Amino acid sequence: AALAATLGLYRAGLATTRIPVWRMIAAPVAHLRARAEAVQARIPADGRARLRVADMTAAVGGGSLPGETLPSAGLAVDSRGAASVAERLRTGDPAVLTRVADGAVWLDLRTVAPDDDAGLAGALGRVLTER
Repeated sequence: AALAATLGLYRAGLATTRIPVWRMIAAPVAHLRARAEAVQARIPADGRARLRVADMTAAVGGGSLPGETLPSAGLAVDSRGAASVAERLRTGDPAVLTRVADGAVWLDLRTVAPDDDAGLAGALGRVLTER
């Protein structure tokens, strides 16, 4: 039944709006950037200084599309202690998975459902305003 329902979405041309992975792949970079700006605006002012909206590249898939990438957008936390920031996000509630590169913590909004933006903002706000 699940397979039939999924195939029905493909036949109806609804895969990019109803199947989560295709919805993430199809998200326009401008939409991701706007979401990143909205999340950034929700962070308390004293935590916002280390947070910036950033363009990035997303990996499309591992086994099904190895090596394929596409443009994306999200947030970067600039920090000398990037690994520590990433750990606090990963072990917080909600847990936020990130990657660390070039002295920053990168959060790709292509991998975050829009319904989770408020939780992401809360987690970032807590970590970035910790003393």
